[in-house]
Amino acid sequence: MYRLLIADSDPMNQEAVCGMLDWASYGFDSMLQAGSYAEVVDLALDQHPQLVLVNAEIEGGKGYDLIRQLRGAGSSAIFCLLSRRNTRDELHKAMRCGARECLHLPLQEDVLREFVEWVLTQELGGVLPQETLSPSHQDPVLLREYAAWRRRVLEDKERGLLAASVRDDDAIREVRADIAWYTKKLEELTC
Repeated sequence: MYRLLIADSDPMNQEAVCGMLDWASYGFDSMLQAGSYAEVVDLALDQHPQLVLVNAEIEGGKGYDLIRQLRGAGSSAIFCLLSRRNTRDELHKAMRCGARECLHLPLQEDVLREFVEWVLTQELGGVLPQETLSPSHQDPVLLREYAAWRRRVLEDKERGLLAASVRDDDAIREVRADIAWYTKKLEELTC
């Protein structure tokens, strides 16, 4: 039903992402893998995947440029940039090139799962597998679990910013303000 393209120069990373989730239970019946910029372009334009996970550093180019090129070629895929750099600048670059999200490497299974579930229900119009349904998934617009997922992603970004060798106090304040907003939203939704 859905096709996933994993774009990473390291075959071990590709296999790790393949093994993190039961992709078939989410409706992904085709798992495409590419190790270079050129391979990704060929597969994306030939196979039209619905979801593309792109490493920011891929053999033959940058993940940002790859996403920009595929968007320019008319791809309607949902792109997620995977990056080892956890900075505000990295997130902005990802969004400017057309990525829906930027996830920090090494990937955490729960963060990937929540992103895939959000894409499936909000972007692709799919449904979650029965075994993963929880009371929060019964909210028709899925605000609660999206807010919880987004808060976790922002907390991960905050940790990265605090650990960075060059401290960006404005970025830290901005991320903390976003965390506070999502925390408040979660409290409102829980009541």
